[in-house]
Amino acid sequence: MKNMRTVQRFYVIVVLANMMVILRTANKFFPSFSILFQTFDRAMNELNRYFAIFLILIVGFWVMSFIGFGQRLKNFRTVETSFISLFTFAIGTFKFSVFERADGIVSYPFYAMFYFLYFLVMVNAF
Repeated sequence: MKNMRTVQRFYVIVVLANMMVILRTANKFFPSFSILFQTFDRAMNELNRYFAIFLILIVGFWVMSFIGFGQRLKNFRTVETSFISLFTFAIGTFKFSVFERADGIVSYPFYAMFYFLYFLVMVNAF
């Protein structure tokens, strides 16, 4: 089953790369696409900074949640499930009561820091 998921991930990357090539080629035939690509080119410097900061924050909280809560919570036992749980944490579908029962002392500061930094970075992007 894991091999099938790896193949699916590879195909998604290949399809996205092909779409980018097709859009770049379409730029020659449809001048309106050039406006879109010029906008992306101008915003790329700022987007790179944003994604670098976002990546540093997500990886930091990912490692902290895996180390801090991996032994107590099923959702944080492996690196993969820890990342998925952190994502559900970010979109607000994670149940905090389960998180709180695992470690009542560390869960509140972790929760507060994550949401403060996550929304601080996300709001500044838009």
